[in-house]
Amino acid sequence: MKVKEMPNMESKLQNDEEGKTIKKAKIEILKRKESKPNHIEILECYKNKEFIEKFRNVFCDSNFSENQKEIRAGVIEFPEKDITVDAIGTVIGYPFHVGVLSNVFDPKFLRKLKKELKEIQWHRRLNDLYDFYQTDDLGYMISGKYEKIKQLYHGLCSEECITFMEQLTGTELQRGRIDLAAQQYEEGGFLLCHDDFVTGDKYSRKIAFILYLVDETWSERDGGALGLFSKDKDNCPVKVVRKISPKFNTLAFFLTGESSYHEVQEVLRNDGVARWSVTGWFYGINKKKTENDPMACDEFNKKYQTLSIPRPIEATVSSENDALYAAENFINERYLKKDVIEKVLDKFIENSCIELHSFLKDDVYADFISVMGGTEGVWSENYVLPPNLRRYNALLEPECYRKIAQKSKKTMETIAFLKSKHFSNYLSAITGLEYSKAIYEFRKFDTGSYTLLHDHYSEPNGLDVIFSFMPFNSKDDSSGLSVATSVWDDDSWGGLTHYTDSVDELKRFSPGANKLVLVYRDTGVKKFVRYTTNAANCPRYEFNSIFIEAEDQ
Repeated sequence: MKVKEMPNMESKLQNDEEGKTIKKAKIEILKRKESKPNHIEILECYKNKEFIEKFRNVFCDSNFSENQKEIRAGVIEFPEKDITVDAIGTVIGYPFHVGVLSNVFDPKFLRKLKKELKEIQWHRRLNDLYDFYQTDDLGYMISGKYEKIKQLYHGLCSEECITFMEQLTGTELQRGRIDLAAQQYEEGGFLLCHDDFVTGDKYSRKIAFILYLVDETWSERDGGALGLFSKDKDNCPVKVVRKISPKFNTLAFFLTGESSYHEVQEVLRNDGVARWSVTGWFYGINKKKTENDPMACDEFNKKYQTLSIPRPIEATVSSENDALYAAENFINERYLKKDVIEKVLDKFIENSCIELHSFLKDDVYADFISVMGGTEGVWSENYVLPPNLRRYNALLEPECYRKIAQKSKKTMETIAFLKSKHFSNYLSAITGLEYSKAIYEFRKFDTGSYTLLHDHYSEPNGLDVIFSFMPFNSKDDSSGLSVATSVWDDDSWGGLTHYTDSVDELKRFSPGANKLVLVYRDTGVKKFVRYTTNAANCPRYEFNSIFIEAEDQ
């Protein structure tokens, strides 16, 4: 008979101790899992004190104005690719301080984040300033099923991240206050010159940031760079002097409220791959009340309003040549017929606007466009600025008109007619209004040109008179013969004139060849010319004028 052995007490005690040790270890692991933050974290190499101190010393040095300075944070290993890369922090010194951290998050996390972002709703944001697609604020997504979005939001809102940004920039930030949204800029997308500064009664934006999620093959030729503007003596933007090309898993940031004017340049990539990013702002408490713009409204207009003072309408160039500028010498005879004038008047009274195609006589227009739209430029090379209001070419200097006079006497006569009392009288006949003063400007909108709505800039009310002209492009028809075409691609090229009451779009007009547009613009209505994209195969030109009614003087 087999006797059952009694357990060895020493062995039992040893097993019990091992069991307790194992159990204790499991509890510690569980505790560590529970205490690990459920959010994305900046990679450890950027958190060392030496890097933070070196970065802050450069970023906060008001005398630092070099092109850039790189600060090495350490080495990042990517086992799945069997490679290591340097973690580099860069401070751009000019035209204003911008921090750039490369390889700042776990790239595997960002790829998964991008997949989640593709699943949520996007909205097209389109106005005078920008054209891109954007999500709602990602803070609204944190209670849903999107774990990576939630982790990103909580990570950027975390005490650790806000403290890290404070240490890098020397700026005090508010806890629990952040804006965060994702953007896609498709081909032709853009965001024009602005400074990102928005302030409320208590809080204001302190730090703007961009986390780039672009395709990992993105290059400079794909466009979408962050353009940084230099400033004039009044702290207003002048031109882009530095570009930061988007790169996957790179974080760029800068202080707002210091005339940090920047833009997202037009995306040129045409294979259907968009420029992805997540952007937002950290907030801080207002220490003092600050205006958005560096100059008051009257100062802004005084400095920049080229269409400044309505001037009396010119009777003629000289009295003995008065007959030379009669309407029948320039305007298409169809629009001089009494019955047509009455129809135009009725339509204008009904709609407060009208378009007249083929407005000038054929021979007058042919001469005019050959000079004004020819390859040998008569336009000023300098842009009409500032870029947070407009960017286009004009006939700025007397030399421009001397060039026109050398090329064609007839074109100079046409220009004089458009500014004459004869033209004003014709406008009175087709609008039923009397005019005594006017503002004139010839404008050229090439790739990258635009005008913007601005709180500190407004044009006087009156009759907008826009004579649109553009070159005829040669194109072969089905028979192989060369024909003239001047069709503007509204969807791809931009460059349309839009009328808005700041809430709704009221009307839009396409550029055209030999087309006159009349719009009666009353209080509260503003106009802008949308950005002209790189897709446009020719410039568009216009004689832009405002005729002021006699009783409104």
